[in-house]
Formats: sequence, C-alpha cells, structure tokens
Amino acid sequence: MQHADDAQLMRLIAQGERPAFELLLERHIDPLYNYALRLCGSHAQAEDLVQETWLTVWEKAHTYRSRKAGVATWLHRIVHHRFIDLTRRRSRRNEVSTTQLDVADQATMSTPATVEPVSDAGDEAAALYAALDSLPVEQRAAVMLRHAQGFANPQIARIMNTSTRAVESLLARGKRALRASLNAPQTHTDPGHKSNA
Repeated sequence: MQHADDAQLMRLIAQGERPAFELLLERHIDPLYNYALRLCGSHAQAEDLVQETWLTVWEKAHTYRSRKAGVATWLHRIVHHRFIDLTRRRSRRNEVSTTQLDVADQATMSTPATVEPVSDAGDEAAALYAALDSLPVEQRAAVMLRHAQGFANPQIARIMNTSTRAVESLLARGKRALRASLNAPQTHTDPGHKSNA
C-alpha cells in the first residue's frame, strides 16, 4: 500500500480501508495544515479546518473523481471552502475578525507551525509572513497556493472555485502588495528617543 498513488488510496478509502486513509493523511497533513494556518492565522482554527477536511475525506471519498482534479487539489479545495464557510458564519455572528487576534495568536503567526526558518533568515521570513497576513484573504490564498503549495493557476482556480484569469489577477495584485510591503522603509523606534513632532 505504501507504493499506491493518491488516487488509488482514495479508491481504498471509499471502500472503508482505514490504513489507506492514514497513509493519505500522513502524506498531506502538513501542507494542508500550513495552508489553513496562513488562511485563518490561528492554530486552533487551522486544526479545526484540517480535522473537518479529513472527516470530509473519510465520509465523501466515494465522490472523488480523479479526472476532475488531483487529490492534493481536491484536499486543498475542501480546506479552502471550509475556511470560506467559517468566515461567513463568523461575519453573520458579528464576531471578532481575523485581523483582531489576541496577542498570543499574533505571536504564533510569524511562521507556519511546522516550518522553522533558518536562523539568519528569521527576520526576513517573519517579515514575509507578516506581509502575507496583511493581504486580503483571496490574494493570500492564491499566493500561498502558487508559491508555498506549488499549484499551477488552473489548479488554484479549481480550489478557489474561480477562473484562471481571476487567479492571475489575484496573484499579480498579491505580489505587488507584497513587494510594496517588503520594500517599505521599516521604522524602528528607540525607546529612549523622543520625537520632536
């Protein structure tokens, strides 16, 4: 079973084969979790999204059609749509938005949970993730799917339920915003220095 491809595993999962489910989970859980974390900015919410995704995989494996999308694309599509559903529920309840996280969550957002930056590149990685987190959700999703998850634009379009042209636009705007954010002069305030303004 270790040598089975993802589509073969999906067929086995549809037949109720638990070992196939566990192997597929092992192959894909880290990239799914990292994507969910960048989307929602909260470890707890990312874990919930990923758990819901795997529950869907177990229950709906029989609906997967390999000719429509690869397994990784299908899995990311589920995560993405679970996140959209979560966002809609939160807006209906007028809860705190994802940009108003508590201090503890903000401290953990500097890097994805399972990715440790190289020490001398830590500041650059933290700046990149902060810039990503400041993007509108759809732009952030497109950029992450393209550059962190490695999907091609047509796959991203399928995941996000949009057109390839819309993905290209989201990527272009997201990259421009990232460049502007990363190239903006950083202001460091000296605690002992008082402004004359």
